[in-house]
Parts: sequence; structure tokens; C-alpha cells
Amino acid sequence: MLVVVKKSAQASSSSNFLVLGFAAVHHFYHYPESTRLRISQILVLPPYQGEGHGLRLLETINSISECENIYDVTIEDPSDYLQYIRSSIDCLRLLTFHPIKPALCSMVSSLKETNLSKRTSSLKMVPPSDLAETVRQKLKINKKQFLRVHQDI
Repeated sequence: MLVVVKKSAQASSSSNFLVLGFAAVHHFYHYPESTRLRISQILVLPPYQGEGHGLRLLETINSISECENIYDVTIEDPSDYLQYIRSSIDCLRLLTFHPIKPALCSMVSSLKETNLSKRTSSLKMVPPSDLAETVRQKLKINKKQFLRVHQDI
């Protein structure tokens, strides 16, 4: 359980800290010798929403996963908004991740050479197959999430 707290500014308060939100995270076995971090809930109390506390919780969970022997991070049934925040964080992480730069350069070159005005179907760029595994090993982003974010880049 990760808890976001804030030191109370009121001297008359019976508690020195205010609870702003929390994340319930558990280790989920991954065969043969590793674990996944599974986020089962993230809650930021209504008066404190929109201040970046949920974002910091996700960033902290990502940092924990990179420091421990974690296979990847998954979220149990994420809301659309949580998925949006997660994808935004992962997109920024991927844009600063050196091993993905050749694939991005290749995509840009391909787009420059393609006449997009004559395309009737949507353009889909597929990342190299080994890149998803590299991203999972280093950033702990699972393949499904990586492909979702890669499509948005």
C-alpha cells in the first residue's frame, strides 16, 4: 500500500498529516522466477484530485518496479482516465529511452517518404519485435501497453 500524505498546516488539527490518496499494489507471480507488480486500485480523494498526486503514485510504482526484480507492471481493470494518465507517462518515458530512438527515426523517414494524402486506410507503424522485450526489461512496460503507447507516439 502506497499512501500520499501531506503535513497538516493547521495547528488545531488532531493529526499532523492528511491522507490525500493511496495505491493498492501487490506482487503477482510470473513464471518461472519473477513477479509482476499489479496495481489493483489508485484513489486520490476528491479535494486533492487534479494536483498530480495520482501521477506521482504511478511514477513511484514505476520507479519501484525498475529497482526490484519485477517482470512488468499491470493495472487491474483501469478506468479510461487512469489509462490516459498511464499512457501519457509511458509515452514520455519512451521518448527519453535511448534504444527506441532508431525505431522512431525509421518511422519518421517512412512517413516522409509516404504520400499520406493518397492513403485511404489509417497508417500503422509496427515497432521491431525485439524492442517490446527491451522496453519490458528496462522500463517494465508490458507488451500490450507498449504497443498502445507506440501507436500514439
